[in-house]
Parts: sequence; C-alpha cells; structure tokens
Amino acid sequence: MTSFFLTVWLSLGVAMFFHPAVSAAQETQKEEGVGVFEKAAQANPKDAGAWRDFGIALAKAGRMDEALPALRKAVDLQPSDAGLWFKLGTVQERMGRFQEAVESYEKAVAADPGHADACFNLAILKLQFGKGGEAAKNGRAYLNLKGWQDAGALYMVLVCHFGFRQAGEDEAAGEIIGEAVQKGDAAAWPFPVVRCLKGDLDGQELIKTAEGRDKQTEARTYLGLAAMMDGQKKAAGDYFRWVQKEGDRALFEYRFATARLKELDNEVSSPWDYRKLKSR
Repeated sequence: MTSFFLTVWLSLGVAMFFHPAVSAAQETQKEEGVGVFEKAAQANPKDAGAWRDFGIALAKAGRMDEALPALRKAVDLQPSDAGLWFKLGTVQERMGRFQEAVESYEKAVAADPGHADACFNLAILKLQFGKGGEAAKNGRAYLNLKGWQDAGALYMVLVCHFGFRQAGEDEAAGEIIGEAVQKGDAAAWPFPVVRCLKGDLDGQELIKTAEGRDKQTEARTYLGLAAMMDGQKKAAGDYFRWVQKEGDRALFEYRFATARLKELDNEVSSPWDYRKLKSR
C-alpha cells in the first residue's frame, strides 16, 4: 500500500528510482534520458525549463548531488516560478537537507500562495523543527486550498493538531479534530487516528484497525506523539521503539518517531516535552 506522502513523491517523478521493480533496462533508459536532457540544458543555458528537466532526470536516476545544482540553476534563471522552488525543495528534503528544503518551500508559497503541495511539505517540516504554530498555519492553508475530502486532508489535520499543541493552543488543537470528525472522510485513513485523538477510540483499538506496516507506523507514531505530549514517556517510548524496529522507513512518521525516541533516550530538551508545554 502506498501512503499519501509517497504518492506525492511519485507524482513529482522524483522517487520512481526507489521502486524495487525497476529493471536494469529501465535503469539504462533513465541514464540515457539524463544524457538527452543534459545536452538540451547545455544547448539552452538560459532556459530554466531545460535545467529543470535535466535536474528531474538526474533525480530519477538517483543522482541527487548532481540534480541539486541543475535545479538551482533553474530557479536562478526563473526565481518567480513556484514549481521550480518546489522541485528543488523535494530534492533537498530527500537528501536530508531539511532547513534548505524549508527555505525552498517558503519561496514556492511566496511565489504562489495556492501551491498546496508546498504548504503540505512545509507544514510537516515546520512541525519537525518544533515550529508548531507555523506548521498549523501551513496545514490550514492546505485544507483551505484542497478541501476536506482530499487524500492529504486528514494528515494535515494531524499536523495542525500537534502543531497547535506545540504552540500551547490546546483549544485550537481540539477544535481542528472536532472539525475533522464533522467534515473529513470517515472511510479514509487516517480517520481512525482522528477518532482516537478525539477520544472515540483507544490506542489498542486504533492499532487493531491499522492494516499493514505503513498504517501501523503512522498509528504508533501519532500515539507516541500524543503520549509524549501528555507526559507518558514510557508509553511514548514503547510506540516509538516499535516504529524504529518494524516501521516503514519511507514515511515521514518514521522520521518523527525515531527523532523523538532519541530525545527520550538521551533526555534532551524537546518541543514535544511535557514539562516545557505545561510551562507555557
């Protein structure tokens, strides 16, 4: 089962090379494609589209270090193009250059406030960096742009909920969950997570409804985040440890869970820390 997050990556044409079914022949075709786009960029050095296509071809071939300067060349030539900034951000994020990705997504949104995918990715990264209020703002923007029945809507609800909690806005955190129960797609995942955060489903019931490793990863991560913010460190650690050992590493929730587990194990300060939240 492909998560919404991976679907976004695949729709961009950036992550296709990660698919296990890619054959040696397809790999050869992608490398040959790189050469075609490279020649086009060299022949048209002031054409932002040519550098964009070259960068995407390199990313598809797994050559991220080379894709980065090609996409930077594209945005240098056409800095008002939100799509170019977004593509640069996706490659930076894939490389683990998260702060640079945030800056690129912010420029995409500045160029086009209606760029929903940039709002989506920006919300996740802002939450990761402990900037909950900003994460909630970006998440709400996504909901306003795409609507409540969109495949990513409920994920943005979860980002908004935890973002508001990070910012000490517990009332707003509860309100976004209540709104999701009324407006969200009750048949879609992760609606059961929303129900759990509302109190209509307990943690064990949620885990039972989560079919497959991807949903298990997501369910246990969100349960762990809620437990951590409620001061239940042992429960949070147990959820996160499962994700670390058994979880789907392709999901952003895996990144969240393993980072929080490290904070718990090392007893370091965290924007998810119960005592810090209560002191606000």
